[in-house]
Amino acid sequence: MFFKSLTVLLFVLWAGALRGQANDTAAYPTHPLAPVIIPWEPNGADYKLHTREMDSRPFPAHRIIANVYYVGTSGYSMFLITSDEGHILIDTGYASFVPLLQKNIEQLGFRFQDIKIVLLTHAHVDHCEGAARVKELTGAKLFVMEGDAEIVEMGAGGSVPPAKVDRVLHDKDEVRLGGNTLTAYFTPGHTPGSTTWLWTAQEGGGSHTVISWPH
Repeated sequence: MFFKSLTVLLFVLWAGALRGQANDTAAYPTHPLAPVIIPWEPNGADYKLHTREMDSRPFPAHRIIANVYYVGTSGYSMFLITSDEGHILIDTGYASFVPLLQKNIEQLGFRFQDIKIVLLTHAHVDHCEGAARVKELTGAKLFVMEGDAEIVEMGAGGSVPPAKVDRVLHDKDEVRLGGNTLTAYFTPGHTPGSTTWLWTAQEGGGSHTVISWPH
C-alpha cells in the first residue's frame, strides 16, 4: 500500500509541476534529466523487499470510502464495491489468493457468494489468475475489455486457468449493479485490453470520483 500511495503522490507532484510550467516554456528542461529510481525498482533502496512473497502477505481489509473496500494483499490490489443487490469485485489476484480474498470479504461482514460481477484492470497473471476460481465459487459474471477478453478465455497461453468471459467490454461501456455505475475506459499499453475504471461514490453528502487503473 505504501508503494501505491507513493506512486500516486509522484503522479500528483508531476502533474502539478506540468500545470505550473504550462505558461512558462523557459521552465522546461533543455537537456536530458537523470532517471528517477523508484525504491522498489532494480537498484532502488527497497528492491529486495519488493518480491512476490512479500507482496502476497495478508493485509487488513478495510473501507476506503462509502461502499468501496480494499480486499487485496499487501502488494496486490483488489477492490470490492458493495450493494444490496450484490457486489462488484475489481481484480482477483493469483489463484492462490482466493481463500484470503474470501476471508477478507467475510471479515468485513459481506458474503463472498454475493459477488455478482468480476471486473479486471488487465490480463496479467497477478491480477486475473483467480478469476476462474472466483466464478466457480460465486457464479459471478466476468466482464473483460476487448483486447484482453480472448487472452483471459485462452488462459494467457496456458499459464492461467481459462475463464469464460460473459461480456466483452468496449471503451466507455458502463457496468451497473445496485445503484453503482462504473465506466470502462480502454487504456491499452500495459496489456492490449488494459482498463481504467471510473465511478462515483457518495459519502458525507458529497460525490467522490473513484478511479482504479492498471498497474
